[in-house]
Amino acid sequence: FNIVKKKIKELRKKVDWIVMIYHGGEEFINTPMPYTRRMYKKFLKWGVDVVVAHHPHTVQGYEKINNKMIFYSLGNFIFDTNFQRAQYGTDQGVLIKLQFTKKDYTFSCYPIKQYRDDGKVSIVKKNIYFKDINENYNKSWKNDARKLSKINNNKKQLRQHRTLYSISNLYIKKAEIENMLTFEELVKKHYFLGLNKELDVRVKNKVIRKFDRVINILNNASFKKHFYMAWARVFK
Repeated sequence: FNIVKKKIKELRKKVDWIVMIYHGGEEFINTPMPYTRRMYKKFLKWGVDVVVAHHPHTVQGYEKINNKMIFYSLGNFIFDTNFQRAQYGTDQGVLIKLQFTKKDYTFSCYPIKQYRDDGKVSIVKKNIYFKDINENYNKSWKNDARKLSKINNNKKQLRQHRTLYSISNLYIKKAEIENMLTFEELVKKHYFLGLNKELDVRVKNKVIRKFDRVINILNNASFKKHFYMAWARVFK
């Protein structure tokens, strides 16, 4: 985080406002954990004005500290996979509109919902989780921590859900744009042809490096001495 801190302080001297888009937070819960909250507050302390976070895939609340804001998670805008459908609340999200003047800013929120079977995203009246997190925070994070524990304990099942929606059976509707290609068309055009080769080279180099380390150990004089002494004890 030292690099992040340094960059924020450098940027603070050049601009009126700093908005940080941060990818972080625990997945599939509706309350940020205390350690996540502490980290985002550090960003504000270093000079960030607004933190907009995502990654949990579910809507979380917001918090205003002096004249600064943290939006802990905006949920999903459009993220439709079997793995996502297996989780509660992943069909919901919030759009944030920030408007800045020289000395102040305002924000507007637009709760949304994915109607996945219809292929639509629509504005809705309210999202119950998009609220000031100071309302019953201690109770909320503890409840979600128990939910998080359950999610982590079922990782095997969740991985199976993810496998069901692997890239090999990805379903993409072709958009009405000339340059838009489906996954199958990319395969036909050999888009992925060099990827396996590149991976094989990296694996091969890694094996060679490990083999070289073993050879160096065997050639080490002290190791040889230890080996010969052990050999002599066995066969004396």
